[in-house]
Amino acid sequence: MRASWATRNGWAAMAEGVPGSPPQLSKLEVWGVAVRVFGMAIVSMLVLLLALVGAHIFVGAAVPAYALPVFTACGLAAALGAAAGIGRRPLPRTLQIACATAFALYVAGRAWFSPVEYLARADLTAVTACFAVYLLVALLFTPARWRLSIVWVLIGLGIAATGIGAVQFLHANNWMPFGFERADYGARASGFYICPNHTAGYLEMVAMFAFALAVFGRFGVMARLLIAYLAVMLLAGVAITGSRGGYLSTLCGLGTFAILTLILVGRKRPGLLVGVFAAVILLSSALWFGAPALLHRHTGLSKRLDRLVDTRNNRLQMWEAALDQYRQSPVIGTGAGSYLYFGRYFRPEGGYKEDPIHAHGDYMELLGEYGTVGGILGVALLISHGVGGMVSALGVQVRRLREETLSSMSLALTVGALAALATQIAHAVVDFNMHIPANALVMAVVLGILANPGIATTQATGSRRAWMRRSALAACGVLAACLGARHIVSEWHQEKARVAMAQERWADAAAAAKQGLRHDPRNPDLHGALGEARLYRSAELRSDTAAVLLLEGARLDLERALRLFPGDIWRWIALGQTLDSLERFDEARLAYDEAIRNSPNWGIGYASLGLHFERQGRVPDALAMYDRAATFGTDSLSSDGARRMRAMPKPVPLEPGPEP
Repeated sequence: MRASWATRNGWAAMAEGVPGSPPQLSKLEVWGVAVRVFGMAIVSMLVLLLALVGAHIFVGAAVPAYALPVFTACGLAAALGAAAGIGRRPLPRTLQIACATAFALYVAGRAWFSPVEYLARADLTAVTACFAVYLLVALLFTPARWRLSIVWVLIGLGIAATGIGAVQFLHANNWMPFGFERADYGARASGFYICPNHTAGYLEMVAMFAFALAVFGRFGVMARLLIAYLAVMLLAGVAITGSRGGYLSTLCGLGTFAILTLILVGRKRPGLLVGVFAAVILLSSALWFGAPALLHRHTGLSKRLDRLVDTRNNRLQMWEAALDQYRQSPVIGTGAGSYLYFGRYFRPEGGYKEDPIHAHGDYMELLGEYGTVGGILGVALLISHGVGGMVSALGVQVRRLREETLSSMSLALTVGALAALATQIAHAVVDFNMHIPANALVMAVVLGILANPGIATTQATGSRRAWMRRSALAACGVLAACLGARHIVSEWHQEKARVAMAQERWADAAAAAKQGLRHDPRNPDLHGALGEARLYRSAELRSDTAAVLLLEGARLDLERALRLFPGDIWRWIALGQTLDSLERFDEARLAYDEAIRNSPNWGIGYASLGLHFERQGRVPDALAMYDRAATFGTDSLSSDGARRMRAMPKPVPLEPGPEP
């Protein structure tokens, strides 16, 4: 007899064996429990999808004010999923779950005990939210229809990002939706994101799923062609980002997909292997020769392609700084977020002019901040899921298919996840996609699919292991929701202060910073924003007394910020400027010296010290500092200062008078 709908989907089994429930339920009661639990799972899925959409459209959730609500929603989705229960769900592989748990626990623990608590928050909240999503996909959303809901939303977001990227590419005007702003990337497409490189990282992952569904999904011919067209559009989106790392990692993903396709066809349909191999060779040749020809028709993309391998790229120097950072604490690393100040401290002489927020390489940053232990656990995470996915795709899932068919939604999702994993393994060498929450959450979905292929099992909910999995999902979800919600209000006020500072609305910036500090007095950026707003506001006041009061307040705010984050050179420079305005020049000199000590090979500290000397009328000292700053790369502060010093009239020596 065919099983009922509720039994087939595992929801009726929720009522069986749950502690405290009666041993036998009537059919009506079973259906009541099934409908209630199924509704809870639906809500969990909707919250998860809302989090994924929100993370993507709000600049990839790269700003804490947008990331924290997303992480809170992910935790809420996991908690709701645990409330729904696991049911008769396929068991995930123990090795993959163990590797993911060990990695998440180590990263969270190391972040908790990092030197600068505020900088470590990003990694702590991100890893708990991503682990919650990972468990949700690996434990609850195991049927292909549930996972397809996630993948279709991700593909839809990718197509929308490609459309926005096409506008940016055609008009080269740096336009962003919802009023957001990005740096001047010219005609390079970034979609919803701020940086084109991270957009490429997202599109290459979802493109692999689209190709897998087109080839292995259980669809008709027209549906397959439509999905293949969407996959090609996603690849076009990667192309117009101008991301060289995206180009190389996309090739790795396509290569992985082609190899898996050949192996699967050889095992299930050996008679078609020659034809499929010829098709792969033909398509590979068209991509290898045709794509560069198309890219060379655009001047900007042509320049990017010509510098595909660039030995003078700043990334090499950033990786060198990350290795120097690693040597400070080889075993456990220097702590979460610490590359921000170690990257400045170990900046090579005459090196990159940019402020190195990240190492532009996830592996290097992981090694520097989390040490050898973090590196080993990270590699184990990737290898275990990659190998487990291949075992599933090439072994168990193929054997379960009917004769002479390769159409399976579960198989398509596994193959797509393997190819997506290959793209990120390659892209992590040259970019920091896993520090962009939207991309990290997609990676959590990918790993969750690989951890559990979704093959049916007789494991029941009432078993001890199922109850443990449900408890782990609930605990992780609650933790992620609490960590995310804790600082939402303060980070929102901080974002308002940042925007006001950029628009030179000093009073609004100070008001927003004060509001944020009421909710989070240990946020150094809020203290710093308040101090800088007061500093710049003081220059607009006509009353000397009022200006001095503001400057004293700015000094106290900046000192509080530096107690929380002693390595922030921008706050040291702002403190020096504040003390200069108060004519406390000796104390200001100490602040500038601290800025230089924290980044000895960056010109901004020397140029600020030159301005300090200029305010005192010490022209030779000022000129020396401006020239010193220029040796690290020309900037407007040092070049304009040196020009002013050289334009000043030289003092005329007095003629000797008559001897008495």
